[in-house]
Amino acid sequence: MHIGFNMLLLYFMGRLLEPAIGWLRFTVLYFACLIAGSFVALWFSPDTVSAGASGAIFGVLGATFVIARGRQMEAIAGQIGFLIIFNLVFTFAESGSASGPTSRPRRRRPLRPPDRRRRAGAATAAGSTATAASRSSSR
Repeated sequence: MHIGFNMLLLYFMGRLLEPAIGWLRFTVLYFACLIAGSFVALWFSPDTVSAGASGAIFGVLGATFVIARGRQMEAIAGQIGFLIIFNLVFTFAESGSASGPTSRPRRRRPLRPPDRRRRAGAATAAGSTATAASRSSSR
């Protein structure tokens, strides 16, 4: 159900956003959000298998929301805002975690100090990806 809903959102948001920014920028945005979503999912749940595809959908939704607000399309922006909140609730309710649905159940792990290098690396990579996407979309 989760994958089907994300595919439907990608279809509708792609039809709105791609004509506004072009196919190349849309592709760069999608893959930048996909990579950033994968890093964030890895950061929150390093022992869970996840693709981070929901992050790509959230990125497309966010970009569509920002462009709609920038063009004073408040009615469309409000509907997209509702879809973002609905998708967040749907994602967390289905999985019970920030990483989204997984192919294996989460297991309890013993408490241990966080690996700061892994978290810093993921945050740096996500920030670099977001910066590169914003620079390519502003051209």
